[in-house]
Amino acid sequence: MTRFFARNGAFGSCITHSLVEYVNFFREIANSADIFKRVCYNKDNYSVKLGGDRMVYEKSCGAIVFRKFHGNVELLLIKHANGGHWSFPKGHVEQGESEVETAMREIKEETGIDVIVDPTFREVVSYSPKREIMKDVIYFIAKAKTHDYVPQEEEISEIKWVELGRVHTLLTYDNDKQLVNKAKPFLKDSFS
Repeated sequence: MTRFFARNGAFGSCITHSLVEYVNFFREIANSADIFKRVCYNKDNYSVKLGGDRMVYEKSCGAIVFRKFHGNVELLLIKHANGGHWSFPKGHVEQGESEVETAMREIKEETGIDVIVDPTFREVVSYSPKREIMKDVIYFIAKAKTHDYVPQEEEISEIKWVELGRVHTLLTYDNDKQLVNKAKPFLKDSFS
């Protein structure tokens, strides 16, 4: 930990390191209550000043929502109104929520669908949407209890159930396509 600080240990005196080193460092200190209380407002989303720069760490949770329809496994995809990309329902963790609670709430808010989350499948996708932001998204698999959806008008422009074999043609980002590949064995086990 000390390699990130200048002699006096002040955040304003940090020496320059790569974004990945900073993120790994702040994940380490997230487990240290004393330091952590001084640098963040929520254990899942926080902002820290590093030298002249501010690094924001965000955490979201969501799920690959599935159903069985006419003998096929279908996944629920959403098209974001801002950006127009196809992905899975997800959103920011609120104070006091567990990851599973966040995923269930966000799916319900964005699609109107109730789900049963399988916490045995848990994958983390990390990316930097902007230069000063590092984001982790925790994905689970969730079985739809209801199939009729209602898009959240402010955020979602379209929702579709898509057969597992065709989902790669619609997903925008490679991270999401890789996530589906990792989920396939879990999805197939759900129907055996």
